[in-house]
Amino acid sequence: MLNIKKMNNKGFTLIELLVATCAGMILMAAMYATYRGQSTAHSTERLVVDMQENLRVAMHFLTSDLRMAGYDPSLTGQMKFQTAQEGQMVVWIDDRTNPDGVVQANEVITYALTNDADGDGINDGGPCHLGRQIGGGGLQALAENIDAIDFEYYDTAGNLLLNGAVNPNAVPAADLASNDIAYVQVTIVARAGEVDQGMIKTWTDNTIYTTPSGRVVLPAQNDDVRRRMLSFQVKCRNG
Repeated sequence: MLNIKKMNNKGFTLIELLVATCAGMILMAAMYATYRGQSTAHSTERLVVDMQENLRVAMHFLTSDLRMAGYDPSLTGQMKFQTAQEGQMVVWIDDRTNPDGVVQANEVITYALTNDADGDGINDGGPCHLGRQIGGGGLQALAENIDAIDFEYYDTAGNLLLNGAVNPNAVPAADLASNDIAYVQVTIVARAGEVDQGMIKTWTDNTIYTTPSGRVVLPAQNDDVRRRMLSFQVKCRNG
């Protein structure tokens, strides 16, 4: 008698194929979500590092220049703040390499935002940087992507000098003339310069940025732009 083995030709059923397909899709979705999350975290970290680097550059130059504000070895009485407003300042400095008492072009230093027509220290919209001007050469971008800058000027007694009757956002002319500014509180708000449109939008900036004294530097923007604020105090040479 011929012995014939029965062959098992059973394959996958339609239901099994559907289950396997769904499981594969779920696994792929989980892997993609993990990738997107890591990519967003990496992009955010890079943006934060860039903002912090911008702030460090701004702090370095401002600290160096403000420490020399009022440096007047020849006692001419000219080396002092010429403009001292909340959003911009101009100072004359007798360069220590040539302290001759005569104001040269490279001894006139201006700080202001490059896109701030009204001079209030807040970005008017679009690309805006912290500008530094030497003499009459025009503002050169010192720190990129700055949304706000604020200068607070104090006398030796710690009184805030932004209280003029004509312009409460500028130091009175009498205080400028008598060179009363002893130190300056600088507050800068930087923004992320490059936003990846593919990033997951999980951030809303509703922060009201203020100085240590409580003055508003930048109102809440309520957008998805990441920002960082730096505030520091610099004592002037005459203080």
